Amino acid sequence: MAGIPPASAYTTGVVPDGVLASIQWVGMDGQVAAKDPGLSAGTISLCLVQGGNVVPDSQYAQAWYQWGGDETYGGIDVSPGDLVTITVCGTAGNKEGLVTLLNATENTTSGAIIVSAPTNVVVVGDNVAWSLGFVSTDSASLANYGATFFYDCLAASRNPDGSNIQEHNLTSADILNLVNPPAKSTAVQLAPEVLMLYAYNNGP
Repeated sequence: MAGIPPASAYTTGVVPDGVLASIQWVGMDGQVAAKDPGLSAGTISLCLVQGGNVVPDSQYAQAWYQWGGDETYGGIDVSPGDLVTITVCGTAGNKEGLVTLLNATENTTSGAIIVSAPTNVVVVGDNVAWSLGFVSTDSASLANYGATFFYDCLAASRNPDGSNIQEHNLTSADILNLVNPPAKSTAVQLAPEVLMLYAYNNGP
């Protein structure tokens, strides 16, 4: 279940009323400086806070995918607490990518979803990311789940003829923390293929 951020995260010492969100996604060809997740797919979980408490039965979740512009919601149904597997891939130079979403809890899948690139964009395949974020507004809106896990963080590449297949894990990854005050999260690599993201003051 979602929790409210610590009151100490706010200069007023009070958690404001409003919607809290937690967004998890897998993406490729993202640009951190431009806040562009690239070709990506994930889930978003939202809840409503009033008077310092999460409103009962206000929490819900959705799956989404996008490549520039607004997210497309759907593909599969998800509920808070579901285990979701996401695959994002593409061929260098192409203007289409592919995402699949699998709800392992409910044993349902989106199948292959073809996503078109924005204007003047093609698949590059030079980076991948596993990320936790929130809907940026004037007030903090990152829900406090304590910790979010990403398992089996693997990226693979190969030549068009199928040669030179390589598999990569988190060993040489850049670990970035969310530092958009008052929301914050700390990323910790637990194993070569396991990433944990702690919200607020829950981390080490």
